[in-house]
Amino acid sequence: MYEVIMPKLGLTMESGKIEKWHKREGDKVEAGDILFEVMTDKVSLEVEAYNSGILRKILRGEEEEVPVTEIVAYIGEKDEEIPSGAKTAEKPQEKIEEEKETKPEPAVSKGKEKIRISPLARKIAETKNIDISKMVGTGPRGRIVKEDVEKYIESLSEEKPAGRVKISPLARKTAKDLGIDYKTEPIKGSGPGGRIKKEDIISYAKTKKEAGAKPEREAAAAPAGEMKVKSSTELKGMRKII
Repeated sequence: MYEVIMPKLGLTMESGKIEKWHKREGDKVEAGDILFEVMTDKVSLEVEAYNSGILRKILRGEEEEVPVTEIVAYIGEKDEEIPSGAKTAEKPQEKIEEEKETKPEPAVSKGKEKIRISPLARKIAETKNIDISKMVGTGPRGRIVKEDVEKYIESLSEEKPAGRVKISPLARKTAKDLGIDYKTEPIKGSGPGGRIKKEDIISYAKTKKEAGAKPEREAAAAPAGEMKVKSSTELKGMRKII
């Protein structure tokens, strides 16, 4: 039998309110499935199952405030005995199938705005010290997913602070492959706001290569100087005749 506890999702978190259960008692659960949503401060997070099995019993219902590390449910085998003393959730669960999309969420102040974010996205954001309130989620119901965090991090790296060059990641890689120092070379970006794109790097490298080959071609095509000698000889001959 596996215990499902209220996770500690932040250094200052002491408790969390269960907003919604995504699974019901008797449902099959796979590791990685979303079990429930928890509200902490202004952030709504989804809690995943770490073990597979059957959701045998839910101990804490929706809208209940639960201290961190407290057991909220049990996952086990179909007929596995539930630990003695386990109490059933006091509040009934709403049917999972009934998603009231038309029901507007109550208005809240900006400081208490609800932010939905997946566990993986939250982990990446915490690792990179990213403020999730500045991100826009593209997942269901505005949920912030892994891709949103990655794109936000990429956008930060592409911003052009004083003295820095605005360049796309692909253009940066292309410049490295071609041996082009985009920070010092006079490359003109054709992207939004002068951003350097891959095509700009390729075009610059081609132009630079052609410019380097031109002096060599001109040097190879230059006369050897025998005409000067011939002209001098002819002039001397003309003086003798005179």
